[in-house]
Amino acid sequence: YERCLAGKEEGKLEFRVDVLIEEEAFIRKQVLLMGLEQVTKSRKDITSVHIADIDGLLEKNGSKRLSLPYGLVVLKECRKDYDRLILYRREAGRNRKEETILPEMLVEPPAEIELPGLGKVKLTIWEREKLSGESEISDFFLGKSQIIPQKSCTKWFDYDRITKSLKFRIRETGDYLTINEKMSRKSLKEYMIAEKIPKDQRDKIYILADGSHILWVPGYRISEYYKVTVQTEHILQVQIGGKT
Repeated sequence: YERCLAGKEEGKLEFRVDVLIEEEAFIRKQVLLMGLEQVTKSRKDITSVHIADIDGLLEKNGSKRLSLPYGLVVLKECRKDYDRLILYRREAGRNRKEETILPEMLVEPPAEIELPGLGKVKLTIWEREKLSGESEISDFFLGKSQIIPQKSCTKWFDYDRITKSLKFRIRETGDYLTINEKMSRKSLKEYMIAEKIPKDQRDKIYILADGSHILWVPGYRISEYYKVTVQTEHILQVQIGGKT
């Protein structure tokens, strides 16, 4: 139990998924049960089905969340160094912001992940020299089309302009977008205010970020800096749900 434990505070425990998953199933479930007892102070109404549901999260891709008796929340959170399994109790009348914080997701395309609220997200990289001319994307690359195809659930970016690790995450202080061809910047906060996004919704929106530079606010706009041009050598396609 102590070896799997990554951190603890009042009403909250964090376990290292990579360490926990190496244990035999019986031991792993006992560790989870001990963790639940620490958070809830009781075994009542916590059944083997609940333990099995939590155990099932460990090998699933992406971030996941379960709600259990006693207002208990179980969150599998993907991090850069290692994944965490977080157990915490939601207290009645308490500020519920922590419930709605979306887990940060580091992505290395090509990849296919699941994100809360967005569902399946697929990232694909296309190379100019390998395009066959059979799609709108290839036509654009080969100079046969003047504009990149636009679809609400699929966006295209100049992959060569990405300099840091790509992440899906919520907003952070210092985030910004480029808003025109002159590469003028606007803070993400100012952008959200201009778009009249309610304040209580701003931490519930996933953004795709390259460090503090925002590529895309899904449902809104992409950053001018990352738009595909005729000079682009590699294109990053990001598809949310469905088929292109």
